[in-house]
Amino acid sequence: TVDDRNADSDFYSNRVPNALRFDLDKLCDLNSDLPHMLPDLEWFGARMDEIGVSPKDTIVCYDSIGQFSAARAFWTLWVLGAHDVKLLDGGLPKWLEEERRVANGEPLVEVEPNPASTWVREATPRLQKEVISVDQVEDFVQSSPSQKQLVDARPKNRYLGVDEEPRPNLKRGKIPGSLNVPFGQVLNPDGTFKSDEELRQVFEEAGVDLSKEE
Repeated sequence: TVDDRNADSDFYSNRVPNALRFDLDKLCDLNSDLPHMLPDLEWFGARMDEIGVSPKDTIVCYDSIGQFSAARAFWTLWVLGAHDVKLLDGGLPKWLEEERRVANGEPLVEVEPNPASTWVREATPRLQKEVISVDQVEDFVQSSPSQKQLVDARPKNRYLGVDEEPRPNLKRGKIPGSLNVPFGQVLNPDGTFKSDEELRQVFEEAGVDLSKEE
């Protein structure tokens, strides 16, 4: 639920035809004390198999707000092995604004068997390269922060520790040395992404050196 919305009701009452529900509250590590941590690979692969999604499919992510949870779904699928995953620019609001076709009710899709091991095989090298631990972040913050860059995508007041975190039991503030690029700054008023040139300006004004590899 976001802003008192019921995500399930939103999906079943108004969705892009043939869309499937990707529930971030369920497709995560349910044993972690922290929200939305990456799930166990084999477990995730089995869940994707149940809804007939293969890592070799073209997968398009969207949400009912524009760009919010869709970006997290995109990253989760990508880092866990999806070959071709995309974001619907502007999300469902843009889709509706352009009066495109919608559907409601339970999606009717044919599920083709897809061994969970396929996801494990595709995800393993990407996880090893793209995901680092909290201990690794702490190490490079303390040793050579100038060699790597941390970008915090939360709103400015949460980054500064002025506002409370929306999730319970989380401390206010930021990781030392991190830079702030609030996610809303990369979007146009209609929820679509800004141009490459505009995005470069946003990141550079926040102090991000785009010439660095990390």
